[in-house]
Amino acid sequence: MEIRLPKKTALKSTSGQDPVFFYYLPLLGGFYVQRLRMVIRLLGGRKANSILEIGYGSGLFLPELSKWCDNLTGIDRHDRAAEVNNMLNEERVKARLIKQDITADMTIRERFDIVVAVSVLEHLTDLDTVFRNIRDLMHKDSELIVGFPTENAITRTLFRLLGYDPRRLHPTTHSEILSKLGQHFVVKEIKSWPSVLPVDWSLYVTVKCGIRV
Repeated sequence: MEIRLPKKTALKSTSGQDPVFFYYLPLLGGFYVQRLRMVIRLLGGRKANSILEIGYGSGLFLPELSKWCDNLTGIDRHDRAAEVNNMLNEERVKARLIKQDITADMTIRERFDIVVAVSVLEHLTDLDTVFRNIRDLMHKDSELIVGFPTENAITRTLFRLLGYDPRRLHPTTHSEILSKLGQHFVVKEIKSWPSVLPVDWSLYVTVKCGIRV
């Protein structure tokens, strides 16, 4: 599956934890792009009316997401929307960007068909608040698709090799995320990569959820 990435020269990193340029590296870039493929596959090949990306960061995933909806929105807490909009204009992608912290009181009163959060949840600690806020952005037929790395000896070693302290970088583990997802949503599908490994020993997990009604 081909994933549409913006031109590298058009991107601006929006935080010290944004691995945006890893996507363009040999070998390592293949793993990062695989995360996006996993999310797209959970869309099930259908185009939605509206998609919301939580934590859009540099906007790297927005060009691909724009292929799968008529109306695309991104929220993030940073103040770099103008730079991301410059990239989107260069890529001829239309998306509405809103400053919103998913851990804070929500100012958005809309509902979206698909809510996507890629490599966001592992950076957050108050998942109960986060998931309540996400539910407020969904209607009864909406789906939530999230992706996050696993926490195990393999991934701890990989992140250290990349220069990160795994526990400081990711204060919340995949097990904690999965547990909280099950409390707040109906879990429909879980995919891990590599698929031949059990979830707890894989590198990355994606989950599709529905809202509890």
